[in-house]
Amino acid sequence: MWDFELTVLPKEILDFLPWIVNLVESHDKGSSLLLQSPPHSFELEVPEVGLFNNAWTQKAWLLANSTIDLSEI
Repeated sequence: MWDFELTVLPKEILDFLPWIVNLVESHDKGSSLLLQSPPHSFELEVPEVGLFNNAWTQKAWLLANSTIDLSEI
């Protein structure tokens, strides 16, 4: 089983569509050499246990982490 989560900004979605198709095809063929570079840089989080991959584009990560944590106020 393979699970992949990609968090992007709304304006980045269409840019990623061809890349996501390429990612799935590369995964199905078992070759990361076929994978193209993503259209926007992103951070990939790979857990120590499990098969879950979580990726955020840099702009989405910055926006999500720039919000104020109300529990600290």
